Amino acid sequence: MKITLKVTRVNSGLKLVEATNKFGVNKDTLSKYEKDSYNVPRSFFAKIEEV
Repeated sequence: MKITLKVTRVNSGLKLVEATNKFGVNKDTLSKYEKDSYNVPRSFFAKIEEV
């Protein structure tokens, strides 16, 4: 099984809207990151690490 941002979010019990609030991005942006995790900026990963 491939570990993706979406799998990590779901396993953490976060719904998409909850995650957008915690990470400070809009729903479309997070959906895009979850579909193509190769193009996620490093600054986003820094936000995830803070939470």
